[in-house]
Amino acid sequence: MAGTTTTSLTESVPSEDINGLVIPEPQAPSVWEAICHVVPNAIGHVYRWTSDDAGSTAASKAENADFQNTVYAMSKSEATPATIGDSTDYSDELTVSGTKVSIPQMLVRIDRRLRKKINADVLALGPSCTNHSNHAGVALDTDKFIDALGLFGAQNPTNPRIAFVASAGQCSALTKAVVNLGGAAAAGAFGAALVEASRVQGFVAPFMGAELYRSDVTIDGADAIAMFVSVADFGVMIDGEWQPGSGLGAAFWWEPRPEAQRQGRGAKWELTVSARYGVAITLQDNVRKLTALK
Repeated sequence: MAGTTTTSLTESVPSEDINGLVIPEPQAPSVWEAICHVVPNAIGHVYRWTSDDAGSTAASKAENADFQNTVYAMSKSEATPATIGDSTDYSDELTVSGTKVSIPQMLVRIDRRLRKKINADVLALGPSCTNHSNHAGVALDTDKFIDALGLFGAQNPTNPRIAFVASAGQCSALTKAVVNLGGAAAAGAFGAALVEASRVQGFVAPFMGAELYRSDVTIDGADAIAMFVSVADFGVMIDGEWQPGSGLGAAFWWEPRPEAQRQGRGAKWELTVSARYGVAITLQDNVRKLTALK
């Protein structure tokens, strides 16, 4: 056959066909926005959460006597910020190479790594919880979960929702325990929901009055440190802050901020995403750690 073909113009045809949709790098589900008191636009050297001290001082009095004069006190928790980010150069040679990865796509990739760091910093607060259900060296099961949930309730957390963040292995152990209660059929819709949800990321399923989340919690040898967290109602925003009153707090002096700076001398773009933030346990009564095999 005569005529111009892909063979005759082979030098103009790319040697490979590359899908334009790049598969993202693997990372654990990000849960911090779902369970954290997120404070934007913080100012000052630190951000402070304040809470009322608990007490039972109301009492009866004798006729014509005065009520006791009680001192009402408050406590504080503070987050000290750090500026966190990442940067890479994107050459002009890349731009004209026909790459499927654009500058906006690179900024999204850098942003994902920064948010991975934020998630890790929030979950790294787990070991600092003073209330602890310690089952080190033992697999998590329904009995241990129920006992820990009851102890968390006895702390009188201040918010209506309870989130439980655990490792993938702990979620799997909990799923097995539910199914083993009497087989998948006996476990009913509850067990079936857990088995189905074990394939998805982040939020897994409602679990005995708590919301079960999967993410990269702190690892301690053969164990993982899961957390119960008291969280505000779904979609709660007060004065621009999400999940106010949560036991975990993340204050942002500036939230993840992408920037592309032209560097003519190097024939390149400098791509940066940064954030300035600090994290803290806002109230110990609103968190509880549970240690079990990872």
